[in-house]
Amino acid sequence: MNGATEYAQLLSPCKHKGKLNLKEKEESAVTLSLKLRKLATLLRESGHTVVHTGAGISTKAGIADFRGPCGLWTLEGRNQSETCSISFEDALPTVAHLGISQLCKEKLVQFVVTQNVDGIHRKSGVPEELLAEVHGCLFVGYCKNCNRKQVLDKPTKSVGFKDIHVPCSSCNGSLCDFVLDWYDELPKLDLENAITHSKKADLHIVIGSSLQMLPCKNFCLMSSAKGANVVIINLSETSQDSKATMLIRGDSDRCISAILFLLQLPVVLWVPKEVVQVSNSLDARKFKDRNYSADNNMYWQLVVDCSAFPRSPHRILPDRVETHPLDCSVDWTWDERCLLEIWISSPWIPTVSVTFQVFFPEMPCCSFSVKHSFSYMNNCVYESFRLSNVSSLTDVVEGFYLAHSQCIDPKEMRQLLCSNPESFFYKSTAHKRYQICLLCEREVYCTSRKRHLMRKHYYKKH
Repeated sequence: MNGATEYAQLLSPCKHKGKLNLKEKEESAVTLSLKLRKLATLLRESGHTVVHTGAGISTKAGIADFRGPCGLWTLEGRNQSETCSISFEDALPTVAHLGISQLCKEKLVQFVVTQNVDGIHRKSGVPEELLAEVHGCLFVGYCKNCNRKQVLDKPTKSVGFKDIHVPCSSCNGSLCDFVLDWYDELPKLDLENAITHSKKADLHIVIGSSLQMLPCKNFCLMSSAKGANVVIINLSETSQDSKATMLIRGDSDRCISAILFLLQLPVVLWVPKEVVQVSNSLDARKFKDRNYSADNNMYWQLVVDCSAFPRSPHRILPDRVETHPLDCSVDWTWDERCLLEIWISSPWIPTVSVTFQVFFPEMPCCSFSVKHSFSYMNNCVYESFRLSNVSSLTDVVEGFYLAHSQCIDPKEMRQLLCSNPESFFYKSTAHKRYQICLLCEREVYCTSRKRHLMRKHYYKKH
């Protein structure tokens, strides 16, 4: 049984699950690009940014959402073969999770609120002091005696703050699970932190949530009440769309990738285990020939096939290879077949990070890092994968195009200007009846949006 289904079955019966089978639709690349560029500017200018995430951010990690077209509750009572099938233990951080973690490290995001119990924000490196898990976390035990949280190796098998028979490392009391059931109160400290930071924020970004659950749906309203910009990134409608400064109907991984590129920050992705091929045929003598002489070390080799990189770029080159732990001995080669071969000698099972540079015709260079954790097998491990089989890489490349592509088809632009003029505007926080044009940053009266686009932008250019 997959992790999301197992979690859903742990919850008590509840008839009122909100609006289900929410339709998803991505807006045009033109308006998406314009909005993401504006969001990158808002992030640079913001003094206190809060990111609020829901189940939609974890679907690319292999965890099913709840209310989408193939959500667990949408398909409840029917064949759920369409839902994702990965366990919570095997779920890796997505590009969006890792991007949010990177924004936290760069102090561009000051706090993260999540409704998810999957613990992926923790895996991605978001510091615990910057994270409020308002619905709890399956990988956390909670001690009622000393009010401390303790990270667990495996997800708990219960919800509702029940005893899990694990001793507390602080007071030796017995831990309980840290996951809400339907009618449980939200954890006090997490709720207080979420409210405090939401009221303090001047930019509140919601990603992958339909905003149907109370009190979480109101966090963004606490920000907007103080005059903050509220940006919602979601493929389907949410309950607070009318209150948002800007709506972005886009995939979370592509959007976060584009924002990172626009902010000139590194983009990182993990290699899922299902695309890795493992062989125990590695000959340790090859390492001896490379001056690796430590008898107590194990030997690892990774081959990355970059020959079928998506979107047919002009050129791709590995720029840097790093390992954790840092004291590993590493050597690598790159040949004309676009094969990267990495040799590692280490007493520990290593994780390798490879930074690639991709050169596109008439566009800036795209730089991203791929992380891979080795398996262990008979002291010698040979692993390989094709870069094109890493599905999240496509989202990174698409995000790069959203960030840097300047080519707009005039026919497409005309059709968009005529058919969907509201998508070229976001709300003004200063004047309620005015909106701001994404093309020229001018305030325009709400009923004059189409006229403004046709006179100032379409006819002027064509």
